[in-house]
This record gives sequence, structure tokens and C-alpha cells, in this order.
Amino acid sequence: MQKKAKIMKIIKAKKIITANEKFEILDDKAVLFDESILRIGDFESVQKAAPNAPVIESDILTPALINAHVHLEFSANNANLHFGDFVEWLKSIVENRETLSEQSKEEALANALKALKRSGVGTIGEISSFGGEAGVLAKSGLRVVFFNEVVGSNASAAEANFERFLARFEASGRFESPLFTNAVSVHSPYSVAPKLAKSVVDLARQKGLAVATHFLESRAESEWLRSKRGGFLGEAGRRFGEHLRRMSPNAVPFWSPREFVELFAGVRTLFIHCVFAETAELAAFGESGFVVHCPRSNLLLGSGRLAVEQLGAFSLATDGLSSNVSLNLFDEMRAALFLHAGALAQSSQNCDFLELLAKRLFCAVSRDAAKALGGQNGEICVGKRADFALFDGEFSRQFLLNFILKTTHAKGLFVAGKGVEV
Repeated sequence: MQKKAKIMKIIKAKKIITANEKFEILDDKAVLFDESILRIGDFESVQKAAPNAPVIESDILTPALINAHVHLEFSANNANLHFGDFVEWLKSIVENRETLSEQSKEEALANALKALKRSGVGTIGEISSFGGEAGVLAKSGLRVVFFNEVVGSNASAAEANFERFLARFEASGRFESPLFTNAVSVHSPYSVAPKLAKSVVDLARQKGLAVATHFLESRAESEWLRSKRGGFLGEAGRRFGEHLRRMSPNAVPFWSPREFVELFAGVRTLFIHCVFAETAELAAFGESGFVVHCPRSNLLLGSGRLAVEQLGAFSLATDGLSSNVSLNLFDEMRAALFLHAGALAQSSQNCDFLELLAKRLFCAVSRDAAKALGGQNGEICVGKRADFALFDGEFSRQFLLNFILKTTHAKGLFVAGKGVEV
């Protein structure tokens, strides 16, 4: 059977934010692409290479954005959950998670996907507790890394929990495609018994899968892991503590933070939040560990600010509507700008520190997020996947900063060279 010819297109833009290693911003250039980027250059030379290719014009062209950590299962949250204190919120998640998942199968999930696309997102890292959204996401037109999550702190039930997890993992694996990648998630160091966690990580190791895990998101978690004290045992955590005791009657921390990190050695792992991680623990991530920062979620749950000035590269994500008010990555970048500006102003010798922060944040939703998820996208470079977002915009001296501050939505989106409705 003869192979179907790939359809080439050209995007001509006044500004192209490449998000490449040099973070080049190109003026009045064009990109030729099919499923991948074939050529970048002056419009005339690009058009000569494919004279019959349709031409799309845009003010601004960027890589399609990457939201590396979302919980779309909980998109139906409507005043069901308790904010302001992490342990109280966690207790309300335990009480409402099945109801929220059931309600998010149709309209809420469709609205969440629409919001993601409208903000220029082409790739998501979805954390799934039940697996019911896999089929919808596989047909969404987005790139999806689907993290099947395991939870279970009762050591005696580890084998049964792993069998249930495997059934979900195999079910979502039926949707594998160039746009849908199966992956796994160990919920957190306080909620997964060692035998169960090791089984999941061993599976990831054997199959070359990415892993995600929530790590040191709250002061309560940090105090519990480091000294078996704090919010998980106090009055604020009383009902969640009862839940822990039902799962494991004599609940004690399973690991120190460092021991938990070492579980993932050599496995591509997204460590989500890390607000209370210490320098040595972050260093232990090595080259296979990646920090994912969710600033609005951390603030809403009372966890505070991640010290990004002490980090190298990181990814920026919205988390789910269970702990946020929108899935718009521009909203998240703006929140991060305001959150971190004060600390950077005190520590930076550069008067353009806001523009430098804007560059780090844009990389955190493009190139650096692609590296975390293991994708060949997130940059406008020859050979990378043709995942693009198109925007209207104005041009000023602080172009990137103003682009982040003023942009609310994309006017176009391409994933693997195909247009996706926004």
C-alpha cells in the first residue's frame, strides 16, 4: 500500500518565540512544516521549498504550550472542596474524589479541554486516579501523557491495589498513539506503601515509562516525613488522620524524603510541587528528575512559595481545578511573575530581572516542560514536532514580558501539524 503524502503548510509570523536553547525571538520569518518542522527562514526562501503549501499568517508564533500537571478528573469542582489548609483540602478530596470524577465525565471535562486549547496548550500531563477520562483525551487532538496514579497506604493490600492499578494501566494503554502516551504516578510518599510504590516504579523502569509524584507539597507532609508530627496528626488533620488509620492502623512515615527520592533513581520522574524540599533532596533528583511548579495551587492550599531562584530549570503547570480557578497557562505565568518578582528583585543585580523571569517562565511551559515529559516538542527548531500556538499581539521593548502580561487566549493551535479548534 502506498504511503499517504504528508501535507505541508507554512506559517508566516511577525514574531516567532522559538524557546530554543538561545531563546531566539525571530522577526518576520516563516516556518514550513508537516508533522514536524522542516524549514525556518525568510518567507521567500521557505515558500520556494514548497510553492504550493498554504500560508497562514500570524502576529506571534510560539511552540504550543505544555501543561505538565493537571487533574482533569476533578474538573467538576464547584465549591465542594476546602481551601486554605492543605490537610483539610486533602480530607475533602478523599471525601469527594469519586463524586467529582463521576461528574467530570462529560460537560466539565469538555469545558476543561476547551479552556486548555483556548490558552494555546498542545500537550498535557494528566494525573488519573480512575482512568475514565482516557478515551476522551485520546480523541482530544492534544498530546497527552496519561499518568495512571496509584494510592494505597495499607501494606497488606499492596498486591490487590497493584492488580487494580495494572488493570487501569492496561485499559488506558489501548489508547496508545503518537499523541497518547501511557505513564504512571505514585501519588505521594505519605499515601503509598513501599511495596506498592516499588512495584509501580519497577514497571516504569521495565517499560521506559515516565513517572509523576507529588512531593513535599505542604508543611504537614514535610513534618510528617521528617519527624512524624505536624498537621497530619493535629486537630486540623484529625479526619484525614482517621482516614490514614483506616488504611494503616499504626500509620508511620514510610520513608524519609531522601529515601523516597532514591526510589526513582534513573527513572524519568516529575516531582510535583517540592515547596518544602531541601537543597540536598533536590540535588538527589539527578538528571532524570524534574521539578513541576504549580504556584496558584500552592498558594490556595496554604503551602506558600517555591524558591525558584534556587532552582535550575523547572516546569510550570496549573494543577487541576480541584486547587485552582483556571487551566489557563497565561494566568499561571502571570501569577508566578507576581509571586516571585519580590524575591528576585532582592537577589538580582540585573535591572531587567522581570524580563529574565518572563523568559524562565515561558521556557517552563515550553522547552523545559517538553524535556520533563520526554517529548520532541516545546521548541520551534527544525526536526521538532510541529506543535504551534498562534496569537495576536503588539510589540514593545519588553516584548516577552508584555506578551505574558496581556495575553489571554490563542487564535490558533496546531498539534502534529494539524489544526486544533480553539
